[in-house]
Amino acid sequence: MARPFEGVPPSPNARLYAYLIAHGMARGALMRGKVTPQNVQKLISLDHNAQKAVLNATRLQTSSENRQADAAIAAFLTSFDS
Repeated sequence: MARPFEGVPPSPNARLYAYLIAHGMARGALMRGKVTPQNVQKLISLDHNAQKAVLNATRLQTSSENRQADAAIAAFLTSFDS
């Protein structure tokens, strides 16, 4: 009989750490000129959305909020990863 996966649960702050890393990566992309002036407003908006989603997920710790935070961080990362 197979046992379910058992391991160390992720830190409740894992998404916050991921957001802070992504935020730093966005700053670096902006400083290196990888973000065009036309895309700065979009980057700021996605950053703000990710920040709000991560704060909600950190506070509420529900699977729905966690999925929303993961999606917001992914959208933020893809906005400057090219």
